[in-house]
Amino acid sequence: MENLEQTLKLKSILKIPSKTNLFYDIVQKEIDQQPSANVRILLQVLLFHQKKPFCNFFPYLQKYRDFYTHYNNKFFTETVQIELMDVFCRIQKHYLALSRFAYIWKIKHATPANTMDLFMNDIDPKKSYILTIYQSRKLFYFTVKDFLNIVQRDLCHSYNDFSVASLSPRNPYSKEVFQTRHYYNAYFQMRYKMRISIPEVFEHWFRVGFSLKLINRKYMTVLQRYAIKNFIWNVDHTHALYIRDIRSMFHEYTVSRRHIHIDEDFPDDVLVEKTRGFMYMFYLLKFAGLDESLYDYYDAVLIGGLRDLIKYNPAFGRKQISVSRENTKNKFGGEDEKKVSIVYVFNSDVLPFETRHL
Repeated sequence: MENLEQTLKLKSILKIPSKTNLFYDIVQKEIDQQPSANVRILLQVLLFHQKKPFCNFFPYLQKYRDFYTHYNNKFFTETVQIELMDVFCRIQKHYLALSRFAYIWKIKHATPANTMDLFMNDIDPKKSYILTIYQSRKLFYFTVKDFLNIVQRDLCHSYNDFSVASLSPRNPYSKEVFQTRHYYNAYFQMRYKMRISIPEVFEHWFRVGFSLKLINRKYMTVLQRYAIKNFIWNVDHTHALYIRDIRSMFHEYTVSRRHIHIDEDFPDDVLVEKTRGFMYMFYLLKFAGLDESLYDYYDAVLIGGLRDLIKYNPAFGRKQISVSRENTKNKFGGEDEKKVSIVYVFNSDVLPFETRHL
């Protein structure tokens, strides 16, 4: 109710009816002021197709499609086409000016919703790396890192077999779904104001108009790759199936006669930390649905890494016995029997195998 009242108040300030879209309100007002029949027909066409979008993914392009369909009529002379173009551009210019005024008015009357980021650090809206999102009459402040992490986490949402089922990213403070305009504002602010490199997933999503269906259709392999990466670098040693897969990887990839044997008593936490890079390659080959060239490349990287591991430390994962002997003296100054203590240790030394960039 408060949102409705605020919208009605704004439109009353602008003297615009509240029942229709702002662009088509301007078109309706323009019809009564146009003496040219050709222009009136164009405006009537725009109004007629207002509620019949031609594309579910890009409904905001409807007016451009309708205009150019009418504009490219082969019976129109160049003079008529220039007249139509002038009218359409003037309407669009007025629409953009009023939209900008409405945006400024909303921002001015909005209240800040948070003063800290997702890591509970104080946030300064004036900093260049802060994104401001207007939603539900409130201003939400996000660091670029937090915002991109939210987007990538939901876009790369997957099941146990890493089949991706992207979710619509939500505002963690209000639990509301972000709108397309929020993504466009964030993208252009990062690219042209902050001048930072846009992450791969967000760049692909921008190129398909921030459509969940299109990014899943065109970039499924990329989303799977990031889903696997997020899982590998966040999984811990309590994941029993993952521990089993680590042992399966060493069993399947026997690259020399010196087989890597992981002892049953080898600490799971150490095993997980030391093999993240290898398991990332292994899961890509197993779940990511790579094409032939990428499969061969990642397979060669994994085999090369395991071969280097064997050369550097062929005893990785094995149980080793450490024996210590201690001579004790009796009260007469002589030596008693030697005390022998046996301690089992594990060899966990590996070469760095960094694969996050792949």
